Amino acid sequence: MIEKSFASLVIIGVLLLGAMGLSIVSTTTASDATGATQAVNHTKQIVFLPDAPSGWVRKVEGTSIVSKGWSVAEGTYNVSSNHDLEGFDAFVGILDYGSNVSEQEFWDRCPEFTNMETKTVTVKGFQAREQYDKDTNHYILQVNINNRFVVVIVTNRGKDTLYEFADAIDYKGIVALGRDTEYPAKSTEVGKTPGFELGLVIASVMTI
Repeated sequence: MIEKSFASLVIIGVLLLGAMGLSIVSTTTASDATGATQAVNHTKQIVFLPDAPSGWVRKVEGTSIVSKGWSVAEGTYNVSSNHDLEGFDAFVGILDYGSNVSEQEFWDRCPEFTNMETKTVTVKGFQAREQYDKDTNHYILQVNINNRFVVVIVTNRGKDTLYEFADAIDYKGIVALGRDTEYPAKSTEVGKTPGFELGLVIASVMTI
């Protein structure tokens, strides 16, 4: 199983790198008189977290930080026999930075772990970064959606599982969110208080 701290590190790395760039992005868009785009509420992103595969259990949560201009929805997935154990078998995060940036700026925000094998791939027409740590058998996939949203998938259940989750995501629906387009929603169960655990981890990182 994946330790919660590992997946949190990936998500926090994306968020913190993104936060450092937001002030620059905001300044740029203001000078261009285009204005900044507000991130969509995490409740809209939660809809696009994939359902649990057969024999798995899913828990979802999310948070929207209006003052920072970003939002995130998270799904943790366990094989049913593991659902009472600490950690999880797979993790999916959907983050909205609230602003479109250049492709280079987008990837500058996303953490690249130097101790992992890294390659560029395409997922349903979107550029993505796949990373693999052979020592821990962790696979990470970061999908760039129009230089605004990033889908992060983490698992140590194998590459096939990584792409099973990746293929189950409605990327066009997420694109529509970025255009403020109404998109058919499906019902979803929400676990504990949205963003509680992520908020605690981010707070602890910011105080180090």
